[in-house]
Amino acid sequence: MIMYAKNLFSLAYFYKNQKSEESKKYFCHSRALIYSGLSCIGLFALSFPVYAEQDIKVPMDLSKWIYNGNQFECKLTHTEVAEGKFYFRALPNNKLFFQIDLSNINKKFVSGELYYQAPPWAVNSSSVPLSSAKLDEKQSARFLKGIDELLLAMQTGHWIKLSLSGNKTSASQALIIPTMQAADAISRFTRCRDNLPAMSYSEARDVVLSFAFGQRNLSTAQTRRLKPLTSYLKADKRVTRILIDGYTDSVGSTVSNLDISRQRAELVAAELKTLGVKPEMLEVRAHGARYPLATNKTEQGRAKNRRVTLRLVRDNESVVPAASTETVKVQ
Repeated sequence: MIMYAKNLFSLAYFYKNQKSEESKKYFCHSRALIYSGLSCIGLFALSFPVYAEQDIKVPMDLSKWIYNGNQFECKLTHTEVAEGKFYFRALPNNKLFFQIDLSNINKKFVSGELYYQAPPWAVNSSSVPLSSAKLDEKQSARFLKGIDELLLAMQTGHWIKLSLSGNKTSASQALIIPTMQAADAISRFTRCRDNLPAMSYSEARDVVLSFAFGQRNLSTAQTRRLKPLTSYLKADKRVTRILIDGYTDSVGSTVSNLDISRQRAELVAAELKTLGVKPEMLEVRAHGARYPLATNKTEQGRAKNRRVTLRLVRDNESVVPAASTETVKVQ
C-alpha cells in the first residue's frame, strides 16, 4: 500500500517510499516552506528593538505599610518583600524622602523615576511623574521631590510606580508597589511629622548669632532664629542647660566690651524665656573681646567676633568654665 501527502503540512508515511516520487515532491516542498517560514520569523524578530521586560509587581497579599517613630524621626515602611525595602522617612527641619533598596532583581539599574498611578482595576491608570534619582552600586536611591504629593495620592488609593533604567534600553523595567492597608499608617506618620522639631540636634547644639557694630537689641532675623531652637528643646528632655556666651570685637575698652557682650547675651536669654524656656536652664557668660574667631584687623574679622553663641548641654555632659569669664545666672 502506498500513501501520498495530500496537503502541504501533512506528513506521509510509506511502506514503499522509494516508489513514491510524487510524495517526495510534496514532502520536500512542505519542508522547504517550513524552513522558509522559520527564516522569515527570525528576520521579522530581528527587525524590531528589544523591549523592556514585564513589570515587576509586589504581590498584594504581601503588601502592608507600617508606621513607627519618635520625637526625632518618623518612618512609614512597606513590609520587606523579595524585591527589596521601601520606606518614607521624615526628620527634623521638615526633611522628607522616599528610600528604595532593591534586592533579588537580576539587572543593574542606574536611575529611577518615581510616579503614582491608579490601581490596576481603575478605568484610568495613567502615571503621574514626581521625581527622579540615581541608584548607587547597592541599588539604593533616595527620592526628595514630590513626596508630600505622593503621600496624599496614597491616601486616595493610588499606588507607587518606579520606572527603573539601566545603561541600555533592554534594562528598563517598572516596579509597582501597592498601597492597600496604608491609610491608618499614613495618618500616624503625618501626625508624627507635625510634632518633629524645626531643628536637628546637630543644628541646635551650637547656634551662633552675629551682631552689628554697636547693636544692643535683637533683630527680627535673630528672634526668628531662636524659635526653631525652642521647638527642639521641647522635644529633647535630656537638655539640662543652655550656655549663652557673649563676645565682642577688640574696638573699645576691656570693661566696655565685657559689658556689651553680657548685655547681648542677656537679650538672647530674655527672648528664650519669652519663648517658654525655663530660666533655670539658662546660663549667661560674658567674654568681651577674648577668644576671637578671626583677626580684629579687618572689618570682616571683627564682624565674625561680634557674636552670641548658644550651646546645649545634655545630662551626660560636663562643662568646664572658661577662664576670665563673667557668669550670670538668669533669674
